[in-house]
Amino acid sequence: WNHRNDENVLFLHYEDLLKDLGGSLKTLANFLGKPLTDEALPKLLDHLNIKNFKNNPSINCQSLVDVKILSKEAPGFIRNGSVEKNSELTEEMLQQIDEWIEENLRDTDFRFSI
Repeated sequence: WNHRNDENVLFLHYEDLLKDLGGSLKTLANFLGKPLTDEALPKLLDHLNIKNFKNNPSINCQSLVDVKILSKEAPGFIRNGSVEKNSELTEEMLQQIDEWIEENLRDTDFRFSI
């Protein structure tokens, strides 16, 4: 945490990516010293669109289905790209997450966007 303001540290929030993926990608590219061209950004946005992302075999663990480590019925690695309440988490799990966040971020000024 002591390095949070170092020039080689960048925080990106998932919620911010959902709100403005293009702006977040520009921020990230500039941070990496690789600004995006007007031509490259639409291609990258299309590539990272959640629907395309979910169908990308390199991302969705299709190779694990192919070798029968995961079943075809498995929910997959990429879910729905939403920050809405996750129905896969129980109330107890959500409470534990909230407690962990409170305990571990207590002495910081880090805040989540939501």
